[in-house]
Amino acid sequence: MRGLEPEIQRLVSRHSAEMTELEADRDRALLGQERELHQRHVQHVRELKELWDEEQHQALQRERQAMLQRHQLQLDELAQEHEAEVARMQEALRRERQRAAEERAQFEKDMDQVRKRS
Repeated sequence: MRGLEPEIQRLVSRHSAEMTELEADRDRALLGQERELHQRHVQHVRELKELWDEEQHQALQRERQAMLQRHQLQLDELAQEHEAEVARMQEALRRERQRAAEERAQFEKDMDQVRKRS
């Protein structure tokens, strides 16, 4: 048994060295995987941010377009109301001028009758 002790020691030592090397390989592989996962995570976060930014941009564009349409509709309604008011005022002015012309004609007629009587 004493003769096998150096061989056992050599095998144990080699086994320890192999285990240490395997553990180092495993640690390097885990570190590489961790770096790769981190890079993928960073890339995914970047993609999500870009997607969110694009969605925000599109949402703002849709809101701007909706506001522009609402304002255009309000402007069109105001223009129609203005045109209708102008038409009403023009009609009122025409009627007032006609009334004034009729009053003047009646006044002149009355004045002619007064002159004829005098």
